[in-house]
This record gives sequence, C-alpha cells and structure tokens, in this order.
Amino acid sequence: MTAVYDSVQPPPRRLRAPRRKSHEWRYRFERACLLLTVFFSPMNFLRLDWVFFTLSDLLALLTLLIMLVNGRLPLRPMGPATFMWLGSVLLLTSGLMLSSIFNDGAVDGAIGVAQYGFALVLMPLIIFGRTPEELIVVAKTFVMSITFVMLHGAYYLHFSPDDIRFVSQNGRLLTLIERVNAAGTIGAITVCLVLWLVRIGALRRVTAVCAVIPIVYGILLTGSNSGFLLTIVGFLGFAFFSGSPGLLARHFGIGALFLAITLLWGEYFLPDVFFARVFDAVVNGDLAAAGSFSYRILLISEAVSIADGSGLIGLGMDQYRSASAHGFAVHNTYLLLLAEGGVLSLIGLAGLLCTIVLVGWQAMRSDAAYWSGALTLTVALIFACAMLGFTHVYARFWLVPVLIAMAPSLAALNPRRAHYD
Repeated sequence: MTAVYDSVQPPPRRLRAPRRKSHEWRYRFERACLLLTVFFSPMNFLRLDWVFFTLSDLLALLTLLIMLVNGRLPLRPMGPATFMWLGSVLLLTSGLMLSSIFNDGAVDGAIGVAQYGFALVLMPLIIFGRTPEELIVVAKTFVMSITFVMLHGAYYLHFSPDDIRFVSQNGRLLTLIERVNAAGTIGAITVCLVLWLVRIGALRRVTAVCAVIPIVYGILLTGSNSGFLLTIVGFLGFAFFSGSPGLLARHFGIGALFLAITLLWGEYFLPDVFFARVFDAVVNGDLAAAGSFSYRILLISEAVSIADGSGLIGLGMDQYRSASAHGFAVHNTYLLLLAEGGVLSLIGLAGLLCTIVLVGWQAMRSDAAYWSGALTLTVALIFACAMLGFTHVYARFWLVPVLIAMAPSLAALNPRRAHYD
C-alpha cells in the first residue's frame, strides 16, 4: 500500500537545512535525541526521587537546545491551531496558579504549572513541525518502547513476581510506567498507532502482529478494566472513524471471535489476574470484582460536592487531598481540575480536547491525511475517556502518545511548516 503522505509537497527551498557536511551531525544528533526522548517517555521508573523529572525530560531539553542551535525551532508548530492550543494551556494553568495563590499555595501552583507547561508547550515544540517520514519513525519508536516495556514487565511478573518495582502487591503488572491502569491505557493507544502504521503501508502486517501480541498480553497482565475497555474502544473506534464498512466489519468480526474464544476457553489461557479482576466482573456483572470501582464512585460523588461551589477560584494545585474526607485525590481529571483550578482550568482542558478533535476532523477531510485523521480522532476519544478515571495528566507518558497521534495530521495539513532535511 502506498503511504498516505505521498501527496504532501516538500516545503519551499528557504526551509531546507544546509547541506554542508559540518552541519549534518547536528541534525542527526537532534533526531537521535528526539527518538530517545520518545523511547524513554513511558519509563517513569527512570526519574528523580524528589521531583517528577525523568530521563526522557532531560533528553527533551537536550533536543530543544539542539533545535535552537540548528535554527529549527517552529514558532507555530500546529499552524492555525497553535493559538487555540496555547490559549487553552493558558486557561488551564492560569486557573491552577490563581487558585493556588489565593489559597496560599503559590509554590505548589508554580510546580504544577511548570509540569503542565513542560508537557503541553515544550513537548509539542520538539514533536510537531516535522516531515511525515520523520513522524513515521517517531511512531515506530514509541511502539518499540511500549513493546519493550510490556516484555520487560511480563518477564518480572513471571520470573520475579516479588519485585515490587514492576509488580504490584496483588500481582498486577506495574511495568516501567509504574502505574497499573496507565500501562493498560497507554497500551490501548499504542495498538491504535500500530493500526495506523499498517494502514498507511509503513509497517508489515507480520511485524505489526509481533508488536501487538506482547502489548495486548501486557494489558491483560495489568488486570486493568479501563485498559481492556479502552483497547476495545480504540480497536473499534479506528475502524469507525475510517468510514470503511469493510474495515469496521472485519474489526467487529475479530472482536466477536476473540470474545467467543474468551467466553468458552478463557479460563485456560487468560492470566489469573485478568481472569479474577476483569473477566469475572464482565461476565457476572459484579462491580465488586472490578477492583476499586465502587470506591472511585464514592470519591467522584464527593468531588461533585466539593466542585459544586467552584467558580474562577478553586482549591489550588494538589490541595484536593486536604479537602477530601478520604484523603485521596479523585480519579477524574475533569472534576479534579474543576475543584483545584476552578472553571478556567476546566475550560482549558476542554479547549485542548477540542483542538485535538478539530485537527483530526480537518485531516479527515483531506485525502492525503485521511488515516491520520482517523488516528487522531480515535486517540482523542481514548484520552477523553481515560481522564474519567485518572488524576492530573501532566506526566509526559500521557501526552507523548497523544501528540504523536496528532502530529501526522498536522504535518499533512501544514506541509510548508515541516522541518526539511
């Protein structure tokens, strides 16, 4: 199959990188730093203890520095959508900062704003504005990373199950991401990236299967209901947004076949943790078997009461635990931002999601970026659903796959803004 990017015209000559051999190593070094940033982005295990700063973050700063030296830093990496994206980031962070200052938590507010700014401003600068060929390599690198993360975690779960660094106390797979449900969700997004790479002809089907098997197995080992359900959402959502009845029928057929095999013989091949936490809950309709679902509903009910009086001013960054009778942050990003950052932060988050959807929708109207648009919309749906069960999402492992899913659509819509080498 011919790649969808074939119709994208190269940028004008004035954007071409210098051809002098003395400069070639800098462009190669920049690309290497970017790929390493993407590869290590899910691995929260490689971080500092006293502040959330990972090896990937260090590599991202190095990439940004090399881009500045090379004169390749895009001022409008998202084209016309840049204003909407940055405006949404400003609303989200302003709400958190103002609320923190008002509640005598300026330091916590500054830390939170810095984390969100790093994820939502710096990371788009180094990922967006690249050629379609570069972005395909970036997507493949992330797929390789998650495949490695899942294989690494599966090894420890089977051969060193007492290692609490990568396996939780109840036998669920933590992986290098160090979060059970997040590992399942990131796995679901990665499956969508694999589907996209196959559809544009950038990945052979045999290679795709070899990557998907350990990823899906890792999702099962997490015993994550959200990860399992979001994988189904992504698998069917990509086919739905593609608008292809044949592809949708094939995906439904594969899903129905897997469901039938699972219901009939699942007890013989499913991991014990998945069988106990997900399979029984789905088959028997027993929410009590689905882990902490009931407790999360209780926290959400409390969050609705706390956020009910929120206006422009909220509780402040990381202050929800103090206000909660249970001492835990609610696992719902929308309610948490409303409670801590007020209406401004919630509007900012909605603006970010609308920007992603707008980019995907515009890409789907272009024949050159049709599959990229389907990928962007599918990942936007997964991300929006995932935030119903998570807290703050400034960690780079959350945003990097979302940005990678947006980048091909932006590259096709704004080809003249892509870096050229």
